[in-house]
Amino acid sequence: SRVLSIPARHCHNAQCMIAQAARIPAAISDHPTLLCTVGVRQYREAIDLAVRSDSNVLEIGCHFGVTTQIIQSRTSGRVIGVDVSPKIVQAARAKFPGAEFEVADAWSCSDLIRLGVGFDVVLLDVGGISGHDGILESIGLVNQLKALFKPSLRAMIIKSKCLRDHASVYRHHEYNS
Repeated sequence: SRVLSIPARHCHNAQCMIAQAARIPAAISDHPTLLCTVGVRQYREAIDLAVRSDSNVLEIGCHFGVTTQIIQSRTSGRVIGVDVSPKIVQAARAKFPGAEFEVADAWSCSDLIRLGVGFDVVLLDVGGISGHDGILESIGLVNQLKALFKPSLRAMIIKSKCLRDHASVYRHHEYNS
């Protein structure tokens, strides 16, 4: 279906790219590169594939801020971690007082727009988009974020098993050549 094939052309299995020491390809037209990961380790390893020394980065689903802090150490650009829970954001601010954390819902355009930054990289770690039944929700959220941060958005790192598997199937020939 068209809904699945368009994002699949821009999805990459980050684990395969990390193993091959690959760099992300240039974004094609209006589509940022999607690096699909599974697990915290892979999610964090993918940072070096996408984040440049001057990148402005948004991490959606920052939890207690550890990954946001790692990102901040890789770029001189603005880095903001957001989470839907005020208590989680408060804990992240206490743990990493030099980092920027805000309360925001991944699905709320108004929450994300008020951050006021043209992000070129977005990391996404939210519940409900990883299981086999989450592919349409994943694609819907990716499309919403692409539209919201266009034209600055260059890459997204997404922790989602269903999108990672989709990328692996769609790009099987690239990963096994």
